[in-house]
Amino acid sequence: MRRTGFTLIELMVTVSVAAILLTVGVPSFRDLIAANQLATQSNAFSGFMNLARSEAVKRGVRVSVCASDSAASGNGSQTLCTGAWNNGWVAFTDADGDCTIDAGADEKLRVDGKLAGSTLAATRTDTPAAVTCTGYLASGLSATTSADIRFTLCNQSLKKARVIEFSRTGRLRKTDATC
Repeated sequence: MRRTGFTLIELMVTVSVAAILLTVGVPSFRDLIAANQLATQSNAFSGFMNLARSEAVKRGVRVSVCASDSAASGNGSQTLCTGAWNNGWVAFTDADGDCTIDAGADEKLRVDGKLAGSTLAATRTDTPAAVTCTGYLASGLSATTSADIRFTLCNQSLKKARVIEFSRTGRLRKTDATC
């Protein structure tokens, strides 16, 4: 009578091969997940900026986008654009162009939350000074006329970044970089 099944040696070889594949595959899979997260966050931020631009044109008013000071972004009180981009960002109508949500005069259009696993910083292309507010005029052009603004979304675990340049014409351009 013949018995079917695995011998101990066959089982040990199979387990060894599986362990080697997992050892090689898991770090690569982790990097793939982090790279997809970076791309998703970059696309979400670009979509947010495009929404702000389309709202400016549709409403015929200036729309500002600023770094959220997380304590004030959720309620209806005044919000100064003094937060960090990592806390999220706020799009709002900005009648007087002062990058402050004035109660009664300005309207919050959209608020997005914190970034997970990445950092976001904004600088002007002509100086390393940090930028906390930008936006669009009713024509769809950038409200910042002095220089282009560069948003750098960095994932430290990958040492990779996605740079989103916000030009004076209001268009966005994405490129890959290192951080």
